[in-house]
Amino acid sequence: MGCLWPVAALALVAGGVGLALGQDWWPGAASIGAAVSLLVILPWLRSVPPGAWAGAVFDAVIPLSLALPWKEQVLRWLS
Repeated sequence: MGCLWPVAALALVAGGVGLALGQDWWPGAASIGAAVSLLVILPWLRSVPPGAWAGAVFDAVIPLSLALPWKEQVLRWLS
């Protein structure tokens, strides 16, 4: 599972760079990074440091904000 941390980090950074550069693919990269990060955090949620809890909340917000009916409003606000 430890090998997945860099994958999640790279995908989240790629999503942020894609957003900053105005690319159309950034929501997919951000969602994949958030999902992989949650996959790695959730099994050890009771034993991770507080920063990981904050990361888990952040990871949950990304796909929710990009998947629910207000997706277009979020994308318009971020772009």
